[in-house]
Amino acid sequence: MAEVPHAAMRIHFQGVLSDSRCPVNALCIQAGDAIARIDVVPTTGALATYDLHAANHQPVRHGDLTIELTELGPHPFAGRPIAPTDYRLTLRITR
Repeated sequence: MAEVPHAAMRIHFQGVLSDSRCPVNALCIQAGDAIARIDVVPTTGALATYDLHAANHQPVRHGDLTIELTELGPHPFAGRPIAPTDYRLTLRITR
């Protein structure tokens, strides 16, 4: 859970719903995608849930804010599964 300064909300990273990104040590025809789910928890109002895609970095709008997934780590390696608790994401939040 992270506070968003000057926005009166927190963002909770629920986890990665799917991860089909091409492993770093593999040769792939497609780059693949990963879908990260977040909850936006305002200090007042209703909670909102969003799915963010790592492949296209398509932002979502929440009120007057734009939320974009800029990085999802770690990057996959063939033969090494990623534990759900190892995932980290970086978001860009703008007005």
